[in-house]
Amino acid sequence: MSKKWLNIKKTIRQFSISILLFGGMSYLSNVTLGTTIITLGGLLYAAQAFMTAFETIEDEPDWEIVFPELALTNSEDLEEIKNESEKP
Repeated sequence: MSKKWLNIKKTIRQFSISILLFGGMSYLSNVTLGTTIITLGGLLYAAQAFMTAFETIEDEPDWEIVFPELALTNSEDLEEIKNESEKP
């Protein structure tokens, strides 16, 4: 994913959140367009979340580093790790 696209997404997200906050303050202050502003901010935020849902993950983490148990194929090695973690 290009850096330019990530910056655009960040800008859209921040803009929609600020519109939501402004709409909420307007609604609480009984401004006539408060609900319209909230709706606009919510739609922008929903559109941004929708676009994010279809992005691909660029780098899949190596889970065997995080959880060494995943790299083990021998059950004896797994029992050794469990015993070491149970020691006080």
